[in-house]
Amino acid sequence: YHVSINQMKSGRFSYLDEVKERLEFLDFVLGYSFIRLKKEDVDTLWDAMVVHCLTPEEREEAFKWFQKMMLGSRFRSLEDDVATALVYPKGNMQVVENGKSFFVTNFDELIGVDYLWSIVLHTHQDTVSQKSIAFLNSVCNRLSSDLKSQVGRIRKDQCVRVLDLITSWHLNIIDRINYNGYGKPPHFRLAVHENDTLWELRCAISNKVNRSSDTVHLYAGNKLDDEKNSNTIASLNIRDGSSVHVTLKDDKSQRVTLVTATTPQQLVDPAKVALEKIFKLFARNQDGTMSHNDMHDYILACGAGEASASKSRIQNIFHTHSDFSDRLDTNGFLNFYRQAAIDRPEHVWNDLAVFKYRYDLKHADDARKEEEELLAANPETLPRYILAHETK
Repeated sequence: YHVSINQMKSGRFSYLDEVKERLEFLDFVLGYSFIRLKKEDVDTLWDAMVVHCLTPEEREEAFKWFQKMMLGSRFRSLEDDVATALVYPKGNMQVVENGKSFFVTNFDELIGVDYLWSIVLHTHQDTVSQKSIAFLNSVCNRLSSDLKSQVGRIRKDQCVRVLDLITSWHLNIIDRINYNGYGKPPHFRLAVHENDTLWELRCAISNKVNRSSDTVHLYAGNKLDDEKNSNTIASLNIRDGSSVHVTLKDDKSQRVTLVTATTPQQLVDPAKVALEKIFKLFARNQDGTMSHNDMHDYILACGAGEASASKSRIQNIFHTHSDFSDRLDTNGFLNFYRQAAIDRPEHVWNDLAVFKYRYDLKHADDARKEEEELLAANPETLPRYILAHETK
């Protein structure tokens, strides 16, 4: 694709040749006149040929031109503040591999070093980070004669900065782990047997914290991975009075989508199944529909207040989503939630959570049963089976 653009003809020249010709013409005008490029002119070139370039080759030509303009007497073709503008942050997350060698180290406090550090620490591309580190090292080593005698101090300053960053990162990690960043995390006691499995302990803890078992991480010195679920508590060296640390995975980031990508959007099948089961818990009419009182009870069961379960609001729901003013069928209930999933999905997830539906729209009890069945698929590996069938 890029090759075809580079070779695209416009008059006598291909696209890439035309880019080179224009840069050479600009170079000629600046070299044989007293015109000096201002910061605004450099920004225009940078945005057009680096940020919004059509091909990587066009961007490389721009980098070569900027590098040439920063060397020797050609530097006089630029206004005094252009050097600062070239290394001023322009979105370091989008920085690419090349185009970083614009200056030579002739003085200690270089313009743009802080920005270069920012690229090293925050870019999303490993190759960019590695090359930025190499360039940063070369900046510290490629010194002018005036700074050669101070190479020890300069390297020491770099090492001190690295150590400060490591310390800062370490403290930030600790703050994230601590409960609200400070103070003692909440704790509770559980009674289990030594021949209970790790899975049973994990289930007991997930019930206590009201979370699904696969979002609960356990630590007893080291992380207790899911592969150890069939191990007994005793075999994991967890004794009476032992402390087990619990961390919770953010299940919001794992939520499945509630609606399809089609037009118009519809509820996905697992959401329909879950909501139909919830509907049946409250639909007490003989024909399987909800009355006003049923909807009132349902809204309160979801944790909303009387204001949300007012007569006028329920009438509005029935009027909008039902063919009847006094009852609501399954389709009307699903249509109500279809619109809610589009407009306010967080409210829908809150309602589902009340009835123990997880981030993947599975009911917590069903998911736990599936996990127990997986554990029991090879019962001969379970400690209890071995103890019960052990031959003397």
